[in-house]
Amino acid sequence: MALKTRKGGSQIPEHWLSPTGTVAQFGPEYSAVFNARPVKETVTEELLDWGRLLPSGNREMVKLLRLCVDYGEEKILSIKHKIPPQIIPTVDMVRSYLCEPLEQQVIYLNREIPILQTDLTQYECQVLHGCQFG
Repeated sequence: MALKTRKGGSQIPEHWLSPTGTVAQFGPEYSAVFNARPVKETVTEELLDWGRLLPSGNREMVKLLRLCVDYGEEKILSIKHKIPPQIIPTVDMVRSYLCEPLEQQVIYLNREIPILQTDLTQYECQVLHGCQFG
């Protein structure tokens, strides 16, 4: 992987991001995520605008892009439409929609199960009055 050295001395990868899953190679400075050419060319404007609302900004956007690589942009945008607009989204919130619980099957019984009545008079006497049995 070719690195470019910036004026401040930090090194960044030439290849910032691609839809093939190289999000992990995203550089140490996350501030350029919205300006990276591969992001501008491949990600829809709707997703970019939504990413700008994320509370941790650029770091969360990189995580959101990783989810797009793993699950597809359409799936992430469908989750965006499920979240009410007055709620500030987070990547953890998006992940919770990705891990929706499986439908549980309910078992219906044809008849009631009989429950035997228990005589608690000895227990109540011992607890309430200090009776000794035995």
